[in-house]
Amino acid sequence: MNVAFVGKGGIGKTTLAALTIEWAAEHYPDEAILAVDVDPACTLHYALGLPEPTTVGDAVEETKSVLNTGRGIPSGMTRGEWLRGALGELIVPVDTLRDSVDLLAMGRTEGRGCYCNVNHILRATVDGIIDQYDLVVMDTEAGMEHVSRRTSDRVDHLFVVAQTNIASLGVAKRILETADDVELSVGQNHLVLNAVDGADDWVEDLLAAKGPSHAVIEDLTVDGEVIQVVRDEGIRKAWMTGDLIGYEGPAVDALESALGRLIVQ
Repeated sequence: MNVAFVGKGGIGKTTLAALTIEWAAEHYPDEAILAVDVDPACTLHYALGLPEPTTVGDAVEETKSVLNTGRGIPSGMTRGEWLRGALGELIVPVDTLRDSVDLLAMGRTEGRGCYCNVNHILRATVDGIIDQYDLVVMDTEAGMEHVSRRTSDRVDHLFVVAQTNIASLGVAKRILETADDVELSVGQNHLVLNAVDGADDWVEDLLAAKGPSHAVIEDLTVDGEVIQVVRDEGIRKAWMTGDLIGYEGPAVDALESALGRLIVQ
């Protein structure tokens, strides 16, 4: 099963992805879980309490000439097989949780020069790595790049994260539209309203403003659930102290309640 968190920058995607990984590690102890940090900024390791990893982008930059020319690859080995071995060394155990939970950080995979052939090989190789895991949780970059570039061909649960303001909800609406336009294979898409103050009438409040929120809210439809994660100051403090993993609070309770209904392996 593949799940992905997408949305505007700075709204809590990484926090929610990390808490989802922690939840899955506890509730599915016998399954192999892969956390994939697709964001070039690479912050998921901080949330998981890990040191900074070497990224796929770092490795590709160092091996681009080999992949483009084939020179240096042992006879009888394809470029994809050679790259898979190189990328395998970048998979980091998430030892803050348990065995069989790993992290792969993508980083920025394109620099100067031609990456057309490299990206084709890279895509197939990463897909092969992902297929080895029972559950994959992706923390994506801000905005719609993940969706428009189809970083992943299939997503069982697409969690579109937003906060209750027009800018954030507008990005969420465009992400959902883009997913349809590029024919991304999504099992279900869900709207996750993060840092909600606890009131249930946020939609009515926005609509009552008689502003551009009307079109956004009325057109923002999901085929899955609308999940409300309450504002929790303890989350911010846990980030500052490096204690996000293991944190318990109302935001975690709200997220875990939704995951328990949706992520059924």
